[in-house]
Amino acid sequence: MIATVTSCGELDSERARVLAEPLIEASQKLDVILYGEGLGVSDVKEGKYSQVSDETYRSVEDIKSALECVYTPELCEIIRNSTLKSSTSEHGTSYARYINIDGVLYKYDEAKVYVAHPRRYDTSSIKATNMTDRRIIFTVDTYTADAEGNYSETAENIELKLIYDDGYGKWLLDTPTY
Repeated sequence: MIATVTSCGELDSERARVLAEPLIEASQKLDVILYGEGLGVSDVKEGKYSQVSDETYRSVEDIKSALECVYTPELCEIIRNSTLKSSTSEHGTSYARYINIDGVLYKYDEAKVYVAHPRRYDTSSIKATNMTDRRIIFTVDTYTADAEGNYSETAENIELKLIYDDGYGKWLLDTPTY
């Protein structure tokens, strides 16, 4: 397909920004839940898991639903498999970050924090680089933080992709934001 262009012959970066901005924001919140500190917990324990005290999510299904509002089905599947499923291999056991126990959400106590400080996105810098009626590829300036949470002053320009999903009837991120 041919890229959609404005009357000036440039890709519609403003359209990309309007579509991407809320998805990036929601994705960053999910990054903290799944790869960062995670949801708050109470003192109630069940083995290696603590009961989630945060009222935003009450089950693994709630987290899965939130993922489906942000990411393409393919990316959702990758994220679910890496964070919401336990597995055993010759390298050991990998515990799901969250599980339901008797209808209550629990978080794995020993979950590693991969995203201590989420990337900071300058969505005003979004520039569409390729656009069709079903796909938008764009670049955006981001800033990463050091271990103490101090963000870099130099932007890293990264590429992200949005896909229009007919099944959901909306635009979804096809690139993680962590």
